[in-house]
Amino acid sequence: MKQFLSDRVVKAARSVYSVMNEKNPGLIRDRKHHLKTHRQCCSGKELVDWLMKQNECLQSRSQAVGMWQVLVDEGILVHVKHELNFQDKEAQFYRFQDSDFGLSHIPNEKESEEELQEALALLSQLGPDALLTMILRKTPSQRTAEDIEVIYEELLHVKAAAHLSTSVRKELAAVLVFESHAKAGTVLFSQGDKGTSWYIIWKGSVNVITHGKGIVTTLHEGEDFGQLALLNDAPRAATIILREDNCHFLRVDKQDFIRILKDVEANTVRLEEHGKTVLVLEQSTQSAGQGSAGTNSKYTVMSGTPEKILEHLLETIKLDSNGYDHIGESLQLHPCAFLCFLRSWLPALVNFSVTCCCAVCLPTDPCVIDFLLTHKVFMPTSQLCPALQHQYPQMLDRFCFSTGIYMPTFSLEKLFKIREEFCETLNCACTYQAELSEGSEQEKDAYIIDTKQKVVKLISHWVAVYGFLLKEDPVAMDFLEAMKKEVAADSRLSGMLKEQYRERRRTKVLENGHQSLSRIQHFDWFSNCDEALGRIQPIKAKDKILYEIYRPDHKALTLMLPVDSPVQDVLSGVVEPGGGHVLVKMNSTGDRAELKLEASAVYTALGLNERLFICTSSEVEHLRPLKEQQGPEQGTTDILEQIGSKDMAAELTNFDWELFTAVHEVELVYYIFGRNKFPGAITANLERFVRHFNKLQYWVVTELCLCEDLMKRALLLKKFIKIASVLKEQKNLNSFFAVMFGLSNSAVQRLYKTWERIPSKIKRIYCTYERLMDPSRNHRAYRLAVAKLNPPYIPFMPLLLKDMTFIHEGNPSYVDKLVNFEKMRMLAKTVNIVRRCRSQPYVPSSPQRGLADRMFLEGPATRLSTYSDHSPPQRSPTNIRLYIQNLKVIDNQRQLTQRSRALEC
Repeated sequence: MKQFLSDRVVKAARSVYSVMNEKNPGLIRDRKHHLKTHRQCCSGKELVDWLMKQNECLQSRSQAVGMWQVLVDEGILVHVKHELNFQDKEAQFYRFQDSDFGLSHIPNEKESEEELQEALALLSQLGPDALLTMILRKTPSQRTAEDIEVIYEELLHVKAAAHLSTSVRKELAAVLVFESHAKAGTVLFSQGDKGTSWYIIWKGSVNVITHGKGIVTTLHEGEDFGQLALLNDAPRAATIILREDNCHFLRVDKQDFIRILKDVEANTVRLEEHGKTVLVLEQSTQSAGQGSAGTNSKYTVMSGTPEKILEHLLETIKLDSNGYDHIGESLQLHPCAFLCFLRSWLPALVNFSVTCCCAVCLPTDPCVIDFLLTHKVFMPTSQLCPALQHQYPQMLDRFCFSTGIYMPTFSLEKLFKIREEFCETLNCACTYQAELSEGSEQEKDAYIIDTKQKVVKLISHWVAVYGFLLKEDPVAMDFLEAMKKEVAADSRLSGMLKEQYRERRRTKVLENGHQSLSRIQHFDWFSNCDEALGRIQPIKAKDKILYEIYRPDHKALTLMLPVDSPVQDVLSGVVEPGGGHVLVKMNSTGDRAELKLEASAVYTALGLNERLFICTSSEVEHLRPLKEQQGPEQGTTDILEQIGSKDMAAELTNFDWELFTAVHEVELVYYIFGRNKFPGAITANLERFVRHFNKLQYWVVTELCLCEDLMKRALLLKKFIKIASVLKEQKNLNSFFAVMFGLSNSAVQRLYKTWERIPSKIKRIYCTYERLMDPSRNHRAYRLAVAKLNPPYIPFMPLLLKDMTFIHEGNPSYVDKLVNFEKMRMLAKTVNIVRRCRSQPYVPSSPQRGLADRMFLEGPATRLSTYSDHSPPQRSPTNIRLYIQNLKVIDNQRQLTQRSRALEC
């Protein structure tokens, strides 16, 4: 079968084949296996070994397998028995199709090494996709646990699977079947056919056609079809035709689809009160550990009322080793057996029921941080604090099993009596200490302190997550003050917290290198919260800042107001009421938006080159941008020539870390759901960080389009590529992508004469970095690169926000009037990436020679370190920082394109 072959892949194969023949001529030879001779081939294991030696960056053999799979998929490397999957085995043999693709090209030694590195870079970028396709081609029975995990990770970013629970996605990963079709126009199935499969489009697109209407819609990568016929057991409602060549699908057959639905229902536990479902849990079975044949059942909250989710989390909180065990565990009875007996008592006591769809009841579910990061979406502080306060005394006389079965409020004596009678009925040997029988005072005290500790521990987690943000919330502070008195009155609770906080401080001492560790004399919820140490402080809601507002004649008005001031207060500060004035924000292209009176924190939310204008409603259409909004007329090439690439990148990273550290992770949640939905909340720090990303992106384009000298422009282009290289080396991915986006701007890409003057080696480095920006498979190349990084690093923030938007828009916040906690968990998982990035302290890099220095050569004048006594004044860290803080850019794409055309027609 004739296959489409990419010129770049053929070129890469030619380079690999030539170097292999030159350096290891005996690798390709005749092989004998099972009395049969295979001519001129290599074993799979030898090919992987060879590739691992050529590319030191490969971290696993599976990466090398993926690179060879690229050549197998293209038909350049062929298994002697024409098997489709490359195997890293001694007895699997592969042959290069030399004559078909003209692989015997012999370059000179220098060209050979350069071409090999370029080839390996291309194959390493294409390898993960080929490896994934190879895994998908395996039958479900052939897939290993590692294979299923790879597929599961991919499904996290597939639109069609966004609304599915974790357990369903894992089951799908085990049964998905890969299906491909080569030609456009192929009919996948016809209207009226029996429904046998559900399809997810992995690559390509299809047309949906119905009788009498023709094409009703087009579906693209990540979308699905065919599910309705399986759910309703009905004929296909439309015909599906391939819209383009080489389409790939992930298929789920009907029997697997139905089985997964049944499994979900069987593993679902619904807790009811007064005839209404209040909590939905889903069971997932996990291996108990290495060397153990058993399994552990883990229950995950899927949905519920805010109060019941909170109750469940309190039950699942684990206490320290010196804490107390759950009372329920001392019963030594199977929870379901005890529940069956209690059901005969409960109807007469309260209107209470439990619907259990499985044989095992409800163990703990550790999702406290997920709850705390997202609770303001469904349970604002004004609701959370009373709920916690209610739990603190209420739990003193409520018997809640650690299994998660919520009991009505009645005396401990009654419950212990029930337990004793039930044990006698079943002739069970209840193994509990005699001195604690009959619900002794010691046992009650143990239970009471256990429940108190759980509430206090949840509160301490809450304070640890939100830190000083809680000090701006009067409801939270009143609650914490009241709880502080409760804790201080109980030496067991205050002692536990003091020791816990002291342990956290000890950890910080080890991390930060401080020498002293003072004893905590007085308990304080915020004793472990540190103020920001950088020169850039977090913006707080009540901070007063200078608002600059312009009239239609471009005269400026200034006033000091809090960050979170509503538009109404801003207007009142500059004009008399009743004049019909409005506040308008306008960008450099003249796009205007009239701001609502109730909108708040509008000044810190301004985008790049946006300004605020005040005018009457009739004057809005006549507003024009300020001259300063259009950006600079001259570039700063002369200054940039004096600053080394590494020095610029180092200061960019230091500045970025201060901005990034100032962003509180819950700002991402506010940003996605809309700041207006959270009274008193601001997203000013996140908006400042995103605005800086946009400014860096347009800084690159602006400087190149304002540099009229061709030679200087080429040197400037090379400098920006090196800056990107150093930023990547410093794990500052946010600014790395900002610079790369600037270099990929159409106004820069069209400067052909400038690009021609860039050495081929530098171009190859740029192409390698460009592949990290590939948006296909939901930015898979970037995600794979980030997965290998250890903290601290600065992530690509726009992609995190895109992921959260994808989750938010693809999933309802409420299901059947219950909080969709699965959605909250997915959002929290993305937010936790930010927490992980900052889990280790950032230490500014020293001015040592790094990878970027070996890849780029700069002239002696530009190689002076900023740490040298002979550095020009422009190159001092202070001056570089001032330059970064005061960047002026053009963000009008039309203007940038015009300037680019003026430079090179």
